[in-house]
Amino acid sequence: MKKKIAGQVLIFLLLFLAWRYAVPIRKTVPVAGFITGPLPVFPQVQINLLRSENPDLAEDAAAETSRTLLRHIVPDLANEPWQTRYLFLDLFGDREPELVFAFSLPPDRGLLAIIQKQDSRYALCHCLEDLLPVGRIERLAGPEGNDLLITREDRTEMAGAYSESQTVKIWAWQQNKPETVWEEHAFWELNLLNTWQNPQAQPRQWYKLVQAFTVSAQAAPSCQVLVNGEQRLYSSPASEKESLPPAHSFSLTAARNIQACYQWDKDWHRFVLSTGTLERPGSGRQPVAVLKDMDNHLESLVLPWQKQYCQVLTKEGRVVLAKKEEVKPSLQQTKSQE
Repeated sequence: MKKKIAGQVLIFLLLFLAWRYAVPIRKTVPVAGFITGPLPVFPQVQINLLRSENPDLAEDAAAETSRTLLRHIVPDLANEPWQTRYLFLDLFGDREPELVFAFSLPPDRGLLAIIQKQDSRYALCHCLEDLLPVGRIERLAGPEGNDLLITREDRTEMAGAYSESQTVKIWAWQQNKPETVWEEHAFWELNLLNTWQNPQAQPRQWYKLVQAFTVSAQAAPSCQVLVNGEQRLYSSPASEKESLPPAHSFSLTAARNIQACYQWDKDWHRFVLSTGTLERPGSGRQPVAVLKDMDNHLESLVLPWQKQYCQVLTKEGRVVLAKKEEVKPSLQQTKSQE
């Protein structure tokens, strides 16, 4: 106990001195997010303590940094029991590691705060507030000289038809902000009543769709994301009430294994299944990146029309559904498959 108190006193003194004599910051990256009041900055000594081998010092420094960030980003919720994680990584590719703080406030609030070194201090340079609770953050060495950030957002929806998901996202720093360059549900449970899609469906049934994937990302020999797992469909007779039946009333209807490999594409600056050309009558030809085969989408187990589509990204940044026969593979990919 005495050691912990002494450590807290040391932190206070070091932070006070560093704050008192540190030089003014320079704003190299515009701050984004709904932040009011003075820009939060942190002395170098405070950041160094986050890397301390003494767990008490690191914990106290993390708590102090978290409090400062939350008071600026979400002042009305700053005193709530947020769960905190942090990670050092070279997100900007400038050989000077940035600091990412991830916050989780179940059931539906999550934040990301990115802190950049500026001279002898660190300053908040970006925040994301529209996230679900962030349950994991990891670093992945990127192929373009900068690190990529991996997050997992957790959601449980108890109202109405129960649903649960764990969504893995990979972020890259692009155009002065973090952009999602890949995402997938590592776990997903979805409950649907068949009359929601077709009011005339008979007999009325509940569908329970469950997806459980292992997601692994690697930087070498090539930067890629591998997905491997299973999707299952369960069904249960529906009563006149639209209330979800108990778990024991569902029986397994279908199951399938899913495997997919997403490669980093240097032209699209993101992970893709493939690239090609979208050819539609009257619309000409345009290059696209294929993001998802809808045949592997969980809901295609009960919505078979999805199987004929893929999800593609256009050069204008629009994500659209396209029929598979409308997407012609690029010449380079055709040669690599021969």
